[in-house]
Parts: sequence; structure tokens; C-alpha cells
Amino acid sequence: MHRLDEDKTAFITPGGTFCYKVMPFDLENAGATYQRLMNKIFRDLIGKTVEVYVDDILAKTTRPDDLLNDLANVFASLRQHIMRLNPLKCAFAMEAGKFLGFMITQRGVEANPEKCQAILQMKSPGCIKDVQILEGRLTSLSHFLGASATKALPFFNLIRKGIAFEWTPACEEAFRHFKEILAAPLVLGKPMNEEPLYLYLSITGEALAAVLVQEEGRAQQPVYFMSRALQGAELRYSKLEKLALALLTSSRRLKQYFQGHRIVVRTDQGIWQVLQKPDLVGRMMTWSIELSQYDIWYEPRQAIKAQAMADFLVEVTGDPTEETRTRWKLHVDRASNQTSGGAGIILESPAGVIYEQSIKFEFPILNNQAKYEALIGGLALATEVEATRLEICSDSQVITSQVNGSYQARDSLLQKYLEKVKDLSQKFEEIMIHHVPRERNTRADLLSKLASTKPGEGNRSLIQGMMREPVVTLHLSKISPSWLDPITSFLENGKLPDDEKGAKKLRREAAKYTIIQGQLFRKGLSQPLLKCLHLDQTDYVLRKVHEGCCGHHIGGKTLARKLIRAGYYWPSMMWGVDLLGPFPVDPRQVKYLIVAIDYYTKWIEAEPLASISSSNCRKFMWRQEVHRVPHRLDIRQKFSSVEHPQTNGQVEFANKIILLGLKKRLDNKKGAWTDKLASVLWSYRTTEQSSTGETPFRLTYGLDAVIPVEIREPSPRLLLKGVGEAVEKDLIDEAREMAHLTETALKQRMALRYNTKVLKREFEPNNLVLRRNDIGLPTPGEGKLAANWEGPYKVKEAMGKGAFKLERLDGKEVPRTWNASNLRRVYS
Repeated sequence: MHRLDEDKTAFITPGGTFCYKVMPFDLENAGATYQRLMNKIFRDLIGKTVEVYVDDILAKTTRPDDLLNDLANVFASLRQHIMRLNPLKCAFAMEAGKFLGFMITQRGVEANPEKCQAILQMKSPGCIKDVQILEGRLTSLSHFLGASATKALPFFNLIRKGIAFEWTPACEEAFRHFKEILAAPLVLGKPMNEEPLYLYLSITGEALAAVLVQEEGRAQQPVYFMSRALQGAELRYSKLEKLALALLTSSRRLKQYFQGHRIVVRTDQGIWQVLQKPDLVGRMMTWSIELSQYDIWYEPRQAIKAQAMADFLVEVTGDPTEETRTRWKLHVDRASNQTSGGAGIILESPAGVIYEQSIKFEFPILNNQAKYEALIGGLALATEVEATRLEICSDSQVITSQVNGSYQARDSLLQKYLEKVKDLSQKFEEIMIHHVPRERNTRADLLSKLASTKPGEGNRSLIQGMMREPVVTLHLSKISPSWLDPITSFLENGKLPDDEKGAKKLRREAAKYTIIQGQLFRKGLSQPLLKCLHLDQTDYVLRKVHEGCCGHHIGGKTLARKLIRAGYYWPSMMWGVDLLGPFPVDPRQVKYLIVAIDYYTKWIEAEPLASISSSNCRKFMWRQEVHRVPHRLDIRQKFSSVEHPQTNGQVEFANKIILLGLKKRLDNKKGAWTDKLASVLWSYRTTEQSSTGETPFRLTYGLDAVIPVEIREPSPRLLLKGVGEAVEKDLIDEAREMAHLTETALKQRMALRYNTKVLKREFEPNNLVLRRNDIGLPTPGEGKLAANWEGPYKVKEAMGKGAFKLERLDGKEVPRTWNASNLRRVYS
């Protein structure tokens, strides 16, 4: 005792008043003070050759020859601090001994046989007092009993207040179970320094359990069993919270192991992903902070190597061979208002562990946007917990149908969200999404509504996140000028060109357009409104409709009409281009002709070329076809599948018109064909076409051109000084529509007549066919003497609409596709 504190321990006896000079064990802090003293005395030996707990000292050695030297060091420390031992309580040179109520042997730590025998000799309890004695004895041996709390639940229920004592068959079965274990108790191992320890967690509805093991090679040996019954509000915890509580309880009871070793938690549940999330709330956040002080690692549960470990897991979780579903289940829902919104996410593992997350959106959000945000948040959570097979349930039919491909995402923002969802889906082996009624999605719906309200108002989800900006945004970048700019500028700001003629033309043209929510639309005839596309957007639209999931490589004009029906528009939507020649070389050294025709107005543009090159073709497209678009275009050449031999028939027809006109004008001066080209084109443009009933000039510019004869002999419209010209321009849309109807009716009549005479050819895969020899590359060395048909070839695939892919008999594929009109069946 400290000299100044001796008087504080004074006590009165008949013989006088006395005080203690040393600390008596009756003092509250006597045990802790004495333990600190022993730790100070043996600080150089503890953990090596000495273990000490208050007044119990254990000197150990691994080699018999070192025993005397180790004891000499212990006695030297005791003499140095004037400590004395009781010889009657000392034992030396023992291979096994009792320490702190346990048997310490070379194999490890074993249960005290006397304590085990006391339970084995007990009879079934007949009163509450006997049950309390049994529980006390079981508690002293709980380190060796595995899931003792789980099996002892019937005993706990007996000693509750207000319950009459009744020894049930469940109690008898649990009592017999403990006797079987204690008849051959387990041996606990001693953890090796600087070696990791492995922790297995298990939970039930009313208890939790854990076992700490160490591995030596391929062998596993338990170090400590821990179990505890759940009480009060803990019984209402979710499985994920119970797992976290089991880990927290293990860290508190086994603190010395957690502080001195790396702890590897083996579990198939995503507990570590949740504990590491920064947006945890409530007790989970508190537990996460407390556990962060330890070196805890996580890894998936592997095969159980020790029978004791297998028995432990079976005791807690039941038969592990019982089949469970292999898919994770994800429920998502959203709630949105004018200023913010929220998302509710519930992820359930195959083992039944539920992860609940609510997300509050700190930004204005639309309804469908909130649905996608909720879905993306759920996919992100499933990725974090390493789910591989996922089943998604949502009460939004729009989102589920768009993800499954049943619906198309027309809005540009939703298209980006859909692409984001598909990118996240690539991380899973299997993913399913289907629509469920709102009644089956009530919990996720409740979480989303709570997330969209003020914080702390009834929201009890484990993870409460907050998003300050959406996952996907439309980044507006500066784009190149386009044909939309003058019209949009006039409709929004009233800006007109400087010249009077251009301003008048723009006013007249702008009357056909309107702006809705910042988007320019054209007032159409087949549809009320057509969305006007920037030329940078046309490539995506053409590609998706031509070769996307709803396209089948249709021809040019059909493709353009399909886009019109879908509600899109841009000027000069479809042109056909072809090359003609060689012609006789004229004085300007040109001998080729490039021809382009507009599929709608039948307008033809043509230009002589000295050579055929990509640069010359691009220059022609720039000067002729897009001369009305005042900026540089990125024009790309695209090839389509040859499903019809006359795919480019419009341009072939234009070639025939030009050749026929040139032949009639040239006579013997064939080299002057470039001088007559303009006259041929002008004649065609001002001549009424039987297919449309209108001239290409009127369909293009809105009124008929003045031909030269009207200058010498004025026509009525010149004499009347253009009285009906304004009305004719106003009716140009109706004229174009009538031309379209006339063309459609003509094609239907032609198709009907042709189909009555045509013989339909059908080929199946692996059929042998011959191919016309005059449409492919000529046979080398045969020239005009080559056979009309060559082959045989094998049909590899039917592309539809009379198009087929062929392969040679050796399996090598023949380039491009071939139409049925160029094939014939061969029989071997």
C-alpha cells in the first residue's frame, strides 16, 4: 500500500485499530492493481516462457533442457521484487496442468475434466434452481461448446419471469446434446504469433455465434467459440445487422486476438462492402467506426476442412446441403416531386440476407429519370456485394420494357440512362428484369418516399445515401452550324438575314416549323410534327434504323419513309449516287460522269470528272447536293446488303435518261458531250414525270421553271405577271403529297403486274446452287467463252427478302450477298 493510503484501510477490532500495509483483495481495484504489478515484474517473459493472471503463474517451455533456465529467470524476477510463493500450490515438470480452470497440454487448451464430469453426472433439472446451476456450468465451458447459446435457448426460456417451470422434450434434447459434446470435448489451439486468424460468423433468428480458427497447412484448429442469445430489439434486427453484431461481439470478447493478429472474416455475405460505405447511418455507422481500429480482412467462405467446424456451421445454420436459390433479388422504386426525389433499394442474397438502401436526390428530377437512378443505384449495390446472378423487380413497366428491348427510349436523356444500365449489366453473369405490381414492391416504395422527405422522419434503412447530381447528364457541347440555326434563330429571336430576298424566303420557310421545349419540329403532312435533326444526329438515326434491332437492311427510299413515319426530318434525306463512263475524252480531259438523284423530287445532278477518286466524289457532294447547307459536312460512304438487284435503280434510270439525251444531241461529235450535258439535265428537270405527275423543278423549288420558249412567246403566267405564283408556292406541300400518292399508286400497280408473272425462288441452308457468271468477277482465261452459270455453291444463310449468303464447298465464305434472281438450284 502507498504510505499515505494506509490510513484509509483502517478497521477496528477489540484489540485496537489496525490498517493494511499491503492491498487486501476486498478493495475494488485490488485485482487490476495486482495484475499491473505482475505484468511489470514479468514484462520480459510474458508471452515467451510465462503466462500470469493475478496470482496464477504458469512457466512453460518447449524443450525439457530449457526448463531449469526458464524457472531460474522466473525466480530471479520474483526475488528482485521481494515476492514469495506458496510451496503447497506449486507443481514442477508437468506435461499438463490446470490454469484458470482449463487444462493446458502440449496439444492445446482442453476443458477441465472435473467440470465436464459435473455436467455429465447431472440428472434432468426438476426446478428453476437446477436450470440455473446447469447454465452456470455450461457458461464456464462455453469456449468448447460451439453454438451453445443457440442450443441453450430452451433453458433461457425456462428461467424467464412469469413462466411456469416445465421441462419440455426440447429441453431434454438440448441437455442430451451438451452431454454428447462434453463426453469428448474439443481441444482449442494456441494462436501462433504474426499468423492470421480466421473468423466464421453464423446467425439464427434468436442467437448469433462465431468461431475463431487458425490454419496450419491444410488443417484447421479452433481457437475460440463464441455465442450469444439475442435480446429485446436485437431480435428485430435484419440478417445483415445480426451479422455485423456478431462481428462486433466477437471483437469485444476476443479483443486480445483482434489486437494481436490479422483477422480474416470468411463469409459469403457482403458485410464488408456495407460497413465500408460512407453513407451508413445509426448503429451500423457506430459499429463500423469501432471495427475500423482492427486489421480485419474479408474473403469468401471456402471449403470446411475440420469436422468440428462443419459441425458448428450445421448446428447454427442447419443442413448446408439444402438447396437455395442462386439468384440475388433486387427490388427498386422511386419517388419524385418538383424539388427533389428519392429511391428505395432492397437487395436480398440467396441466403436471405437483406441490404436496404435509400437515396435522396438533392436536385430536381423527372419521374422516369428517378426510376433509372434507382435501378442504377441497385445495380451498383449488387456489384459492390459481388452478386453474379441478379433478378430485378420494378413496378415501372416503362423502364423494364426499355431494358428488355420491348420499348424504345426516344428521349435522349433516357437513351443515355439505358446505355448506362446496359454497361452495368455486363458485370453480371446473368441478369433478369421484370415488372411486378406495386403491391409486391411496397417496402422499396416506402423507402423511396421516406428518402424524398426530410432526414430522420421514420427512415430506418441501413444505408441512407444522398446524391447531389444525377448519374447521367446531357452535356451540351458546341456543335457545328447546321440548317436548323437560321430557322431557330428567327423563331426564338426574330433574327433575319441582311438581304431582303433571303429574309423573305426565311419567313416563308419558318412558317412550316415550330419550337417546343427548345426542340425544332417541322409541321408535317403524314404526321402533325416531325423532329428536325442536326446533321450530326443523322448518322446515328440511319444506322439504328438500317441495321439495328428493328432494321433489316432496307433500301434507301423505304428507309427514308420509315424515318418519316418515326417522326424525324432533315433536308435532302436520301440521295442515290452512281458513276457513268468512260466517255470520249473532251478538250478538258474529262471522261467520266458522276450522277446523283433525289429519291423524292427526282432532281438529277451530274458533273464530268477526269478521274474517279474519293476526293472528287466528296467535292461533288459538297457543291451539288448540300450547296444549301452553309457549313462543312462529314459525309461517309456506307454500303448496304444487296437484298435486291435494283437497289440503286433510281440512279440507273437517271443514267439511262442522260445517255439517251446525249446520243440524240451529239451525232458524230462525241467528244463534245460535256457541252450538251446542261441541256439534257435542264430538259429532264422541267419535264413532267409519269411516276409523280410533277416536274422535278416544281417539287424542288415550289413552282415550275420558265422555259426558253416562254421568253420569245410569253405564256399566260408571264402575261399575268405571276398572279397565281404566290398561291402555287403555298400549295407546294399539297403538290408534293399528291406526287407521293401518285408514285405510290404507280408502284403498287407495277408490283401487282410483276408479281403475277414472277416465279418465286426459295432456297434453304445447305442447298447447292449455281450463280450467274456475268455479275461477278470474270473467270480468268475464258473471257466471252465462259459458262453462263458457275458453281456449285452452298447456301450458308437466308438473309430475307430474296438475299442469301453463299459459301464454297470447302467452307470458305463468298463475299457479299446474292439475290435469288441470280441463283438457280442444282441437283447432284
